[in-house]
Amino acid sequence: MGAARSAQIELLPLGIGPIWAAIHAECAVEILGRTPWIPVPSASELIPGVIAHRGRAVAVLDLGVVLPDLPRLTARSTRERVVIARTSLGLVALPVEKVHEVVSVPSAEVREATLTRGSPFEVTIDDKAMPLVDLETILEQRGLARPGAG
Repeated sequence: MGAARSAQIELLPLGIGPIWAAIHAECAVEILGRTPWIPVPSASELIPGVIAHRGRAVAVLDLGVVLPDLPRLTARSTRERVVIARTSLGLVALPVEKVHEVVSVPSAEVREATLTRGSPFEVTIDDKAMPLVDLETILEQRGLARPGAG
């Protein structure tokens, strides 16, 4: 039982404006600087466009669609950083303004969301309550995840 209590998870805090959210650090593949994205006219609101990355088109995932406290991407918006994350859909690009270093948090500190909106779970890092964003769950809820992934 002691081992379960001391289990740690690695999280990557992401900031957009004054709002912070965290993703599981193992999803993050690369962090880019300001990278323009290209809107796709018939795209969904969750994945409104693509960025060019290493000779490939990578889907842009708008965290503002699932986290109502975050500003949404617009056709002309760019952000200071882009986190490239691995999902069952393949790579996705998360445009953000700030990226904190990876933080190790006791898994017992992940709790049901009461202070944040848009995610069923939250965690407090550096005295900031933030939603814990599960990219796979977001994709599954939108019917975009590949069967058997996870």
